[in-house]
Amino acid sequence: MLGDVPTRGESVRNARGLSTTAMVKIQLTDVNDNPPVFYPRQYNVSLREGTAVPSAAVVAVAASDPDSGRYGTLSYRIVAGNEAGMFRIERSSGEIFVSKPAQLSTRSRSTYHLNVSVTDGGGLRAPQDAEVFLSVVDPSQTSPVFERTRYSFSVREDVNKGTGIGAVRATVTDSGKCSPRTASYYPFGLYALTLMCNLCRDRGLNPGPPAQKFDTLPLDHQVIEVFMSYYTSVLAYVVLTDSSQLTSDGFEKLPDQIIQQPEGWFDEISIHPVLGSPSAGVRLWDRLKTWESHSVEVEGRAAQNITMEHDQSSSPQSVSRVCPSGLRSSVRYSIYSGDPEGLFSIDLISGNLRTASLLDHETRQSVLLNVLATSGDPPSYGHAQVIIVIEDVNDNGPEFDSSSVRISVPENAELGIPLYAAHARDKDSGRNGAVRYKLASSPGTEGLFVIDPRQGHITLSRPLDYETTQRHSLVLTASDSGDPPRSANLTVLVEVQDVNDNPPVFERMEYSISVLESLPLNSQVIQVTAVDLDTGNNARLTYRLFPSDNLTVALTSRDDEKNQEVFGVFPNSGWLYLRRALDRESRDRYVVRVIASDNGSPSGSATARVVVTVLDANDNDPKFSQDSYEFWVEENRVRGTTVGQVKATDPDLESNGALRYSIIPSNSSFQINPNTANPSVDGLNLAQGAQRNLRKAEDLWTEARSRSHLLLASCSVDSCVEGKGRNWSQMKAQSGSSLNDPIFPREHAI
Repeated sequence: MLGDVPTRGESVRNARGLSTTAMVKIQLTDVNDNPPVFYPRQYNVSLREGTAVPSAAVVAVAASDPDSGRYGTLSYRIVAGNEAGMFRIERSSGEIFVSKPAQLSTRSRSTYHLNVSVTDGGGLRAPQDAEVFLSVVDPSQTSPVFERTRYSFSVREDVNKGTGIGAVRATVTDSGKCSPRTASYYPFGLYALTLMCNLCRDRGLNPGPPAQKFDTLPLDHQVIEVFMSYYTSVLAYVVLTDSSQLTSDGFEKLPDQIIQQPEGWFDEISIHPVLGSPSAGVRLWDRLKTWESHSVEVEGRAAQNITMEHDQSSSPQSVSRVCPSGLRSSVRYSIYSGDPEGLFSIDLISGNLRTASLLDHETRQSVLLNVLATSGDPPSYGHAQVIIVIEDVNDNGPEFDSSSVRISVPENAELGIPLYAAHARDKDSGRNGAVRYKLASSPGTEGLFVIDPRQGHITLSRPLDYETTQRHSLVLTASDSGDPPRSANLTVLVEVQDVNDNPPVFERMEYSISVLESLPLNSQVIQVTAVDLDTGNNARLTYRLFPSDNLTVALTSRDDEKNQEVFGVFPNSGWLYLRRALDRESRDRYVVRVIASDNGSPSGSATARVVVTVLDANDNDPKFSQDSYEFWVEENRVRGTTVGQVKATDPDLESNGALRYSIIPSNSSFQINPNTANPSVDGLNLAQGAQRNLRKAEDLWTEARSRSHLLLASCSVDSCVEGKGRNWSQMKAQSGSSLNDPIFPREHAI
């Protein structure tokens, strides 16, 4: 890990579709889990004798380590090849300097091979050391010079492997000696070609250019190919293969050996191909030139005549003929850095560049090759850079991270504000990677959503309504601008979130109910019902009485007492119930206001009126106005004469308050009107033998009975009969009533 992971949002959704989002930032701590790596691993340097100075770096090796901090801090060290201390290295930068320039001479030593190691701050060492090959060349020896120091080529990414791109050219003029070459002739169709090179002193140097190709071709055209590879200019090995097996993995390495000739020590490599009939000839050629059987030109050097004598014996006959004339230096080409993936190759002899593998513009848009030209012995070097631009083709379409995405949008989302930013990546570049977005219309979404064709922002063109549609499905298409264009689809599921935009609504604004005053406590009176078009908490209703959770009583008959808790309401169901006993005789009508509130934020509410009319119940006994009555009456009054009046009342209404009167037990002297309660004389006579002016008294009991219920009241009535001639005014004063007094009306209409 090299740093912080970008912050991202994580959302959580519950079963009802509500969600919340939190931002999470994760910081990773680096560990030393990567060793340093050299690139390139091999470096070739020409040091012209007498020109090196201690303060100027001759080459700089480079390594990389993806770790950070001290784990990515590198330290370089020369670990081999510097026993004489000819060179030194700057440990932090990898720059190599000549520490003893005065001792740098072709006469003492012409080549050096240094091994350089690198270690990071955590102690990890590169698995492979870098190799630095330094050649000390004579001041008179010229180095290869490229026609240009920088070449530029371009190639389409869809070309086949092996497609030619261009060529680099370097030239050099030099003098030298031709190495002896010996060809042995075998009769009867067996031929042996022995090539010797007097450069054995250069064995073990850095492998320079890749294999040089030679072919031996008999007259019957059965081709056997021979590849030669070099350590710089040194012949190192020969590979033999049949033309039917011409693959880079099928080569065979043939051994070489060091032999001694009168001219010195030589490398000898023998090849023994079977070439066919005894009359067959041999031709050698490279990719540029073709040579006849008795004339060989190797790698651009002057021709060397090789005499091949015929002998009928079975033993090989060998004669060496070396005829140098008009020598010119050869140039070898190689790519020494800039192409770690091996995308390109360069021909060793011609400098032609070709693709070595399939290209991908999306992986590498360009490659900067460092090309080395090698010439001479000891070798001198020339350098050039080749930039190859890999041209894009529309081989990639837009890509979304997933095929579908789900978003939640509140139904009151503002118009024109982005709801979602779609992003499709197209690995191509230019027009091939320019992505445009569009929405495919689907049922129910026409004209509801719009998308920015460049940015991919989805916005609303008209409001959402959760109560109408809770979910929308959009198909978003991303297309590039290639020819022909490529496209990809993304399904966007838009879940509309309910907001509390609908208040509760009662089914009726006013409810009316009549109940008996005898209704038991906690009895349910009436249910009020409200509806809310929202969902979830926004539609979950709670009922309460206005203006608080306690009851407020509205009295229409009178309001002589403070509010009393008579009714309550169940908050979840809206049922109004009785909390205190009713008494119609005290209050006969209540007006209660019920509030229904939803649980949204902010909350919405509605109010309804409930009018409760209290019906009468026969819950009151009749009551006489007095506990006892006393009436006076003259004797000999005619039948039906009113004696007096008793009076009883019942606060109940109508039939519950209608009374009937009677005398108990029945009396032959008096009777009472059952409706008016007026007692009268019924055959009242004085007893025989009674004296005038003597009072005769009778005690009566009068009963008042409710008509609709067996509720009753009773009182005593004393009836006093007086003879004629008694002082009537005195009697009136004593009884408090008179025969002429009017009948008292009832208090309650019955």
